[in-house]
Amino acid sequence: MAQALSTLALGTKLEIQVKSEWQYKFGARITYIVVDKNHAGYPSGAISLMTEKALFTSAYDAKEPTNPNTNIRNRGNSRYIHSNIHQWLNSNAASAWYSAKHTYDAPPIAENIVNGVNPYASWPGFLNMLNEQFVLSLITTSLVAARPDVDGGGTDSLSGKMFLPSISEMGYAPYMTTADGTLLSYFNTNERRAYPIPETGASGFVNTYTRSARTEGYAWCLDQRKIYEAEFTGGHAHGFNYIRPMCNLPGTIMVMPSPYTTGAFILVENPPTAPTINYPVSGEKSYNKRPRVLITLNAASASGLTQTLISAGYIPAKATGQNGQKIRLQKTDDATVGNNTISVQTQTQYSNTSTAASRGYTYEAPTFTDNPIQENATRIKAAHMNELRTMINDTRQYYGLAPIVWNETIEAGTTSTRNWAAHIEEMRNAIGDIVTLVNGWDTSAALRIVLPAWIPISTGRPRADVMEQIRAAVKLL
Repeated sequence: MAQALSTLALGTKLEIQVKSEWQYKFGARITYIVVDKNHAGYPSGAISLMTEKALFTSAYDAKEPTNPNTNIRNRGNSRYIHSNIHQWLNSNAASAWYSAKHTYDAPPIAENIVNGVNPYASWPGFLNMLNEQFVLSLITTSLVAARPDVDGGGTDSLSGKMFLPSISEMGYAPYMTTADGTLLSYFNTNERRAYPIPETGASGFVNTYTRSARTEGYAWCLDQRKIYEAEFTGGHAHGFNYIRPMCNLPGTIMVMPSPYTTGAFILVENPPTAPTINYPVSGEKSYNKRPRVLITLNAASASGLTQTLISAGYIPAKATGQNGQKIRLQKTDDATVGNNTISVQTQTQYSNTSTAASRGYTYEAPTFTDNPIQENATRIKAAHMNELRTMINDTRQYYGLAPIVWNETIEAGTTSTRNWAAHIEEMRNAIGDIVTLVNGWDTSAALRIVLPAWIPISTGRPRADVMEQIRAAVKLL
């Protein structure tokens, strides 16, 4: 049963999906826990979350090789407002997220990080790695962060959607630094302040950064020890400690029990964007009593989530795929002669259905002169040829292809049959364009147009079997 995020108790887990290409580093989901509600200084009604475990060892800020301050040059900058980690945590860029924040700033590339550990300058921004709906829901939060004495002491004011906790928010205010926040309600015991094992990589307890500066070359970290005044140690601002990011979400966001893990929740997904009906073109005509429809899925509520296409009256009745995937459908029952309407929707596993995408088209039962054309009994007429030309062009327009301008006008009693073979080849090529479009729409072999091998033709007299084969093909397009 879905419920508001605000109803969850402190310590409740919320699982956030990681995009597939980054699951090797963070796993399929990052687990956050509720650490406060309506926290002082945070947006009204916000629910504060922090990752349950430390994510990875990283540079808080890279060395600054040109900085005249020796500590900052060798250890990076402890001033959170200038830190690489704050910029990266708040970037949604697919690449190239880094930009210099001051004259001596440098990116977290291998040569600027002690032992080259996790040089994340080449990664996309952190927000680009996560569930799209989660990222869109994040609240920009006003923050303060203890500033080192070399920069005047006191605090910096800044903002972010994703951020590290301060030493004060973890329950140590002030401790050899300026107070930069108030206690997060969840961290009211030593056991809760002790940092757990990381998501991946190392085992056991690890040190984690805060956004609070100690000196110009050190930012405060928390360690695993459960004794007063020893739970935090000065850590190199560019070194070997871990991060445990925080964020705020509106309390009104709906969540439901996670299908992955007992005791955790997930966001209720918004309906996907309605799919696109690419073909038929609206109002165009088909001579296939069970015509095909070519669909493209659009963005789901969360990047990378699988959608289910719901298509009553068509096969497949349900087809799964992701944003941008093309799907081929075919009507299960005979279409009504005249106007028909296609209507399809999509949904993700935990969303309502999208709005419906609809498209009208016309079905016309093919009517042929002299049906069938009989070998050695029926003379091939201009009407036979022109009927096929019209049907082929109608069908091309159904699939968004331009009608063929035929090389020669065929008129009864006037046009010679000597070019009959060329006319047949021209119609077959026009049909071939349709087959190529439909069969190349998606990678599945299902519902492709399957035509028999064309009967060989020569420049000889018109043949009934060749004509009947094209008539049959029109009904399959």
